[in-house]
Amino acid sequence: MRTVLGTLAVKYMVVAALSVLILPAVGRVGWAAALLPAAVVTVATYFGDRLALPAMGNAGAVGVDFALALALFWLAPFYVPGVRLGFGGALTAAGAVATAEIVYHQYLLERGVGVR
Repeated sequence: MRTVLGTLAVKYMVVAALSVLILPAVGRVGWAAALLPAAVVTVATYFGDRLALPAMGNAGAVGVDFALALALFWLAPFYVPGVRLGFGGALTAAGAVATAEIVYHQYLLERGVGVR
C-alpha cells in the first residue's frame, strides 16, 4: 500500500472508527454523521503529514495533525447539518486522532511514503 489511495484508506479507517466511537459520546452526532467530519479530517491531516512529517519529524507532525483535527472537528457543526459538538468534544476527538497518528506516521515512514 505505497499509493496515496492505499495510505488514505488506512488513515480514513482509523479516523472514521475513532469518530464513530467518540463523537456520539461527546456531542449530538449520529454515527453516520460522524463519517463526514472523519473524511474531512483524514484528507486535511494526510496533506499535513505529507508536508510536516519530512520537515518536522513525528512529534511535529502529530502537533500539526492535532491542530488540524481540533479545528475541523470544532467546525463540524457548520458543514454537517444537525451536528452539535462543543470545544471539549472536539478536543477529545482530536486527542484520539493525534494519538493514533503516532502509529500512522511510523506506518508511513516504514513504507517510504512520508519522506521526500
